[in-house]
Amino acid sequence: TAGSSGLATTVSASQIPGVASGAECYTGGSGGSLFTGPVGSNAATGSYDGVVAATNNNDFTARGVFPAGATLANTGTTPGTWIGNAIAQGPTTVNVENEFAYNNVSGGTKTITLTATAPTSPAGWTVRICRNAAGAPSCTTSATWTAIGAAGSTSTSTYNAPTGPSTVSYWAVYSAPAGLTAFSRYDAPIYATDGGANSNWTHNELYPGYVVLTKQMSVQTTGCSGAVPAGTVCPGGTVLWTIDYRDVMAGGASESGVATAFPTMTGGTLVVTEDGTATWGTTSNGLKEALAAGATCSGTSYGDTNASSTFTSGTVGSKSFTVQVGGAAGALTPNGAAGTHQGTICFRVTVK
Repeated sequence: TAGSSGLATTVSASQIPGVASGAECYTGGSGGSLFTGPVGSNAATGSYDGVVAATNNNDFTARGVFPAGATLANTGTTPGTWIGNAIAQGPTTVNVENEFAYNNVSGGTKTITLTATAPTSPAGWTVRICRNAAGAPSCTTSATWTAIGAAGSTSTSTYNAPTGPSTVSYWAVYSAPAGLTAFSRYDAPIYATDGGANSNWTHNELYPGYVVLTKQMSVQTTGCSGAVPAGTVCPGGTVLWTIDYRDVMAGGASESGVATAFPTMTGGTLVVTEDGTATWGTTSNGLKEALAAGATCSGTSYGDTNASSTFTSGTVGSKSFTVQVGGAAGALTPNGAAGTHQGTICFRVTVK
C-alpha cells in the first residue's frame, strides 16, 4: 500500500491457480523427451542395415514376410552370397508393432505426429499407422488417436498425449506387392514428433524369408586312375556335400540392446531335411560316416557344426536324413546378436 511499509509473504506452488508446480516456466518448445522404436526397447540404439551408425534414430524391428503359396529359393552357390528368387505372389499384409514413449512436460495435451514411409521398390507398397486395440491393429480413431491416415506410400496418424510420461504401442500395417526378391531387406522408416524440439526415428526392416540355405558339392578323391578333368569322379571316389544355413538379417554388436526386435528362430523350429534317394543316393553307397552334432567337417567328423543339433536317420549307408538345428533348446539369431546365426551341415558319400 502506498505510504506504508512493505510486507513479506510466502506463497507456495500449490496456491498458484491453474498450473502444477514445475510447469510455470515452460516455454512451449523445450523439455520432455520422445522416443519411438521396438516394443519394450523404444529408446534402444541400433543399425538397421548393419552399416549406418548405431543410434536411437537407427534402431529397428525386423519381421519376416511370407506370401501365401510362395516358394522362397536361393540360387546362389557361395555361402554368405545369396541370390533370392522373384516372388510372384501378392499383395501380402504384414503388421509390425512399435511403440513410442513421451514425457510431456507442457502442462497440457500435446499432439504426437507419426509418419510412416513404405519401401520404395518394387512399386505398390503401402503403409498405414494404426492404434493398438487388444493386441491387434485398429485403423479407426479414438479419444486419444485423433487421426488415422489412409494407406499409401506415406501415412500420418496423430495421438493426443496427456501431461506426464506415457508409453503407447501402435501398429504399422504394410501391404507388400508381388515382385519382392526373397531374402532381401526392405527398409520402412517411421518418424515421430511433438511439433517442437522432440522427435525420433525408428525403422521396420521387412524380409521375405530370412533363413538361407546354400548347398555345395566338391570331389575330395576322384577314385580314377591317371589325370582326369576337374570335378570328375569314378567308382570309389569320395564326394563332400555341405549345406550352409544362416539368418541373413542385418546385425552387429550394437543389436544386443534390441534383441526383442528380432523374430528369433526358437528351439526346434529350424529343421533341414536332406533327401538323396533320387539324386546322390542312386550313384553312391549312402552316407560314408554317421552324422553327429559338433562336427568339424574334416577327417571323419561330419554332421552339423552346431553342437546342440539332433539327427534322425543319419547313420552309415543312409540316403536321407533330418537335422533339427540347435536341438529342442537351440535358437538361430541375426548376425551380431547373442547366440548362433550360422552353421554348416556336411556329409560324405562314396561313389559306386
